[in-house]
Amino acid sequence: MSQKGKAPPSPELVGRFKKYGPSVRAALSTMALSTNVVSPMEPRPEEIIREGWLLKKRRRKMQGFAKRYFRLYSSGLLSYAYHPDLSPRDQIDLSSAVISNKSHRLDIHIDSDNSLFHIHCESSAQFDQWMSDFRRFVHVRDSTLHRSSIRSPIVRTDLKPSALVKEMDSNIHELREQVSIIRSEEAKLKSPSFLKIIREKEQIKDMLSSKEKDSIFSMFRKNSHSDLNSETNTNTTKSTTPSTSDKSHTHSRLDNIGTILQLLSEQCEQLAQMVAELEAPKTKSSFLSHNRSFSASQSISDGSVVWFDAPDSFGEGGEELVLDHEGDTSSLKSDNSIEIDDSSDEAHVEELIQVSQATSVQPSPVAERPTHVFTRRTALPARMLYDEGSLFSMLKKNVGKDLSAISFPVTFNEPLSLLQRLAEDMEYNHLLDEAVANTNPIDRMCLVAAFAVSGYACTKLRSGRKSFTPMMGETFEDVRSNFIAEKVSHNPLIMACHAHGEGWEYWATSSGRTKFWGKSLEIAPSGTTHLKIGKDHYEWQRPSTFVRNLMMGTKYLEHCGQLIITNTTTNARSILEFKETGYWGSSPNVVTGAVLSPSGNVDAKLEGTWHEQLTQVLDDAHFKLLWRAHPFQKDATEYYGFTSYAITLNEVTPDIADKIAPTDSRLRPDIRALEEGKIDWADTEKIRIEEAQRERRRNNGIPDARWFKQVGEDYVYSGGYWEERESGWKSTARLW
Repeated sequence: MSQKGKAPPSPELVGRFKKYGPSVRAALSTMALSTNVVSPMEPRPEEIIREGWLLKKRRRKMQGFAKRYFRLYSSGLLSYAYHPDLSPRDQIDLSSAVISNKSHRLDIHIDSDNSLFHIHCESSAQFDQWMSDFRRFVHVRDSTLHRSSIRSPIVRTDLKPSALVKEMDSNIHELREQVSIIRSEEAKLKSPSFLKIIREKEQIKDMLSSKEKDSIFSMFRKNSHSDLNSETNTNTTKSTTPSTSDKSHTHSRLDNIGTILQLLSEQCEQLAQMVAELEAPKTKSSFLSHNRSFSASQSISDGSVVWFDAPDSFGEGGEELVLDHEGDTSSLKSDNSIEIDDSSDEAHVEELIQVSQATSVQPSPVAERPTHVFTRRTALPARMLYDEGSLFSMLKKNVGKDLSAISFPVTFNEPLSLLQRLAEDMEYNHLLDEAVANTNPIDRMCLVAAFAVSGYACTKLRSGRKSFTPMMGETFEDVRSNFIAEKVSHNPLIMACHAHGEGWEYWATSSGRTKFWGKSLEIAPSGTTHLKIGKDHYEWQRPSTFVRNLMMGTKYLEHCGQLIITNTTTNARSILEFKETGYWGSSPNVVTGAVLSPSGNVDAKLEGTWHEQLTQVLDDAHFKLLWRAHPFQKDATEYYGFTSYAITLNEVTPDIADKIAPTDSRLRPDIRALEEGKIDWADTEKIRIEEAQRERRRNNGIPDARWFKQVGEDYVYSGGYWEERESGWKSTARLW
């Protein structure tokens, strides 16, 4: 007997059902009774759409990212576990979550009422794949429709055209996926076979339900007859009216496509404006551009999008925030950027400068802050015009001599002095600010070790040329880290430097000896580097540097040996081993180490490479990133292998043009000529400057260092440089 409101199954269907054997009929009965009829746009919840390893930020602070195995199910459930074979650790329902991302950093943030996932992808392809799957379960928010209830994020207009093109390509790819889904779903809904399957399942369920009601086992059923009728009627309504649900889904997807098209049109307008600005002629006064953000220490800010939390009352279901460049910008200034608005004609914008604690440079007590904004250069005035000469032929003629006393042709040089090379060690001085803020002695030692290793990253592409040897009394300053360096001894060649920041002080004595081994050249540094943070006083000496393949093959540079950092206050140590790669080495520039307690116990393990990054090993599957090197520019090899930071060292910026000492390396005419590609002039000036130094030495003897004094085997800063800089240089020697 059929249930009320249900059509009896056709005789043909009953006959087909009786043809099957008992086992098949039992399986069909189980399937019909336990399986709900679903729309094709509602996939089965047990199906896995995507799975794989991702980096997830650990729950506790200062513990970095760890690898976790993520699974995304067709029901919209995202879970992760320590291992694919282990049970899930936590999960989020994407249908009720808010997803934001930073595509240029490959970061994804998923926020729900109960959990928060910070995910980092290891490649752009992986990022695009996961975001494409996440977008199946979220609604793209059109921020222009809800400005009264939510503050919209801003699209940074200082992005490069390549970044905008990449974002446009991603949106176009998403649009194609949405269109493909709609077409496939419409085809399924119009298929007669799909509708026939739904009717047959309903008839089988009705037939089995009527038979079971007459059996003795019906007394054990929990649902009453009225409840069964109510449930069946509900299922019947859902199954017999798929067009209504499908129509709403189709409208939702069409709305998403409209939003994406709107975003594409806005990005095209931005790209057109940027191309027009790039093609427009530039003048000397064009330091500022509309709605640009400049980093206080670099030209590029860390983030491109500022996100705000949406109110709980906004919409239902999951959401992905859509960028809108017309939002409120009054409170979106980044802590480490300078926001410039051209709406007014103010000549001074220093009140807009905000210095980030992580990337700021604390000024000297006597040095003034910059009074205007400028952008640092990203390339040298000229590329390399000549290959370096044969270093092997020069060494053959000077066997047993100290290379610092040999006058090399200018083609062997790079357009920086050895004093400027010392300043490159301060590129990652933000690690010292982090060490000051971290009071844990183990974590602080790890950060100091990362800073010591970071100074070698700039040497990755620099194996064929040497820096200019400074003149006696030559100096170099860098206000970004309150850095001052001076040549303090002529023979042997010794240099000293000093820098300081909020809560830390750094000084070092640098010298070295060279050894020629036939196929390689060893540079054995001497001198001690000091770092003081509060009561902690750290000391270390550098390992040897080798230039390989002098006779034939491609020259390359590597650092080998131990770097031991000692906290003289507590006797804790950090031992870093710079491993030799060898000719067939598959993992070059490897650095391993450990942090030892005063009693000799291993408190932490470190590993990484000196040209790329250094991490703290938490366990076999987890690590904490301490430092990562800034990427080289694509054409770095055409600019002497310089990093972006090194390119700025010989630049005379407006904030220091009338303040640097007359003895500063930036003012050396031979270095300036080589930088501009004037090789003959550089060679002539180099010979003239060296001869002038010999003449001064013959007439007046060797002068003493002015800004440093010798204490034991080290040279320490005696003070007075920044005060003299403030009052104007009145008693400085003429070196060139």
